[in-house]
Amino acid sequence: MRIKISPGGKSATKHDLVGKTILITGCNSGIGLKTMRELAVRGARVLAVARKKDSAEKACQEIGGLAYPFEGDHSDPNSIKKLIAQIDEPIDVLIANAGVMAVPNKILIQGIESHFFINHLAHAIIIQGVKHLLTEKGRVVILSSAAHSFVKGDGLILDDLAWHRPYKPMSAYAHSKLANLQYTFQLAKTLKPNQSVNALHPGVIDTPLFRHMIENKYSKKDVSFGAENVIGLAVDEKWDDKTGEYISANKIGKPSTLALNESKAKKLWEVTQYIIDSLG
Repeated sequence: MRIKISPGGKSATKHDLVGKTILITGCNSGIGLKTMRELAVRGARVLAVARKKDSAEKACQEIGGLAYPFEGDHSDPNSIKKLIAQIDEPIDVLIANAGVMAVPNKILIQGIESHFFINHLAHAIIIQGVKHLLTEKGRVVILSSAAHSFVKGDGLILDDLAWHRPYKPMSAYAHSKLANLQYTFQLAKTLKPNQSVNALHPGVIDTPLFRHMIENKYSKKDVSFGAENVIGLAVDEKWDDKTGEYISANKIGKPSTLALNESKAKKLWEVTQYIIDSLG
């Protein structure tokens, strides 16, 4: 069953998420805001995370329902740690949605290129920090992208996370999305039975994520389409027995050969754990 959102952003389905607690990052715009609105309409208790507390508060006030604002700046490890410390209730679904794309100039965070840190590492820190709170059938949805397939050659260059090579914005984004995918595959092996984690390509969606793109060469779909894909993977019974998968167009997709490279995924997991540990 594909979950549909009406043009007005309101669900035509029943309020069937009453009693469910869903944490979502990047709640204040784009797919995150539309997804949060739909979850709240259907009765979920939403833990809404944005880079700034006032942005999260504004989003929660806009949608109403049981939505609660939290600050979690993905570029600031201390902010992420404070966020984790505030979450102390069972989580039915965690949606790792926040991200950046094609940042024009190289930015380093803790000596690590910003796409990799914000899109991958920050979410890994959050997931590791609250994983023990996942319910018996808890789900994790990690937004990846078909852009992961842009990465060629040897894949992620984990001994050059500061990106000393010539910086290319979309290449940096693609590398972070490949990291999302490989991390998903490894995380699936660590969860309890009946828990799940899947990576999602939500589609090429018209959101502020494209603000740094000079050439508008992509044919983009409405944000409701992306939110439908996120919500479906988060709550649809269709995915009850699926974990460690790459989902695209509401079906199991075909990741790149690099994404499926087990030894490279294990290395990413090890490096990610090392960085998380080093950040305290």
